[in-house]
Amino acid sequence: MPSDVVLKNARLVIGDEVVNGTLSISKGRIVGIDSGATSVTNAIDFEGDYLMPGMVEVHTDNFERHLMPRPKVSWSEVPALISCTEEQLLRADHHLHVRCELPAPNTVELFEPFHGHPRLSLISLMDHTPGQRQWEDIEKARVYFTGRKGWSHDKFDDKVRQAPAMQAQYSGPHREYFVDYCRDHGIHLASHDDTTVDHVLQAHAEGASMSEFPTTVRAAQTAHERGLLTVMGGPNVVRGGSHSGNVAASDLARLGLLDILSSDYVPASLLGGLMRLVDDEILPMPRAVALVTSNPARATGLTDRGMLGIGLRADLVRLRVTKVRGHENQGFVRTVWREGKQVV
Repeated sequence: MPSDVVLKNARLVIGDEVVNGTLSISKGRIVGIDSGATSVTNAIDFEGDYLMPGMVEVHTDNFERHLMPRPKVSWSEVPALISCTEEQLLRADHHLHVRCELPAPNTVELFEPFHGHPRLSLISLMDHTPGQRQWEDIEKARVYFTGRKGWSHDKFDDKVRQAPAMQAQYSGPHREYFVDYCRDHGIHLASHDDTTVDHVLQAHAEGASMSEFPTTVRAAQTAHERGLLTVMGGPNVVRGGSHSGNVAASDLARLGLLDILSSDYVPASLLGGLMRLVDDEILPMPRAVALVTSNPARATGLTDRGMLGIGLRADLVRLRVTKVRGHENQGFVRTVWREGKQVV
């Protein structure tokens, strides 16, 4: 098949291996993958850089930091969105991930604008009641809410006192509502901050495909046994541990229990976490790349992307890996293609 673009002299990350070769694109799709050199004269020379599938992000908090750059300081939505994408508006293919705080009285009301939205792909069930899940350590919760959210200590103490009653009243009905919605509308479902075996078993029974940020090894093991893909944050990998004092993502990777990386609250950590896992020899490059490409694509039903394969979307990243300070490998994105069109 005639090609619109040919990429040569690339290290192609294909499945569980890296192959030196050439990739051809036509009409936004991958139409050829060949090992070795090519005779095409106008091919783009990768100079030995990696060619990997486009990254798939499933969970980021970064946009809210642009909407509210300081506590109680609101920012216009469009400039915030432009800042969040960091390049030009909507270079990525955006879908909606709605995170539902189950104990909040107005959760269903806040969901209304997303009801039936054609780009809604994922719903997460969350419960940040202090004393459990992410915030088992209440003092770590205090540091977060008084620092990041700007709460006074008195306000935090009031919220902690009110939390059990709110959870008892609203969490059950809201959970049932969103589980039913996902089942009826074909929306992918994720649990959040699973800590116990029962948390995971409940999520599995409800049809969840992902366990986001499990806080213990046992929860991650149970998710793996039940076929839920485990999501952890890139910042956890880069920092070497959880800011909440929970299980380290690198430890789960060593145990074969890490399936997906998200950027969480630092956009650059999607790539930074991948590179740290490779540089620390925890995972080989193909398995690390799968954490941000094929695995999240599979978990969210994006069957036309996430891998280098004939007929799949030509969502591609040119990645150069370079030693920094003489010992630490860093990855630098040099070029990005979306459906065969260069966007960066």
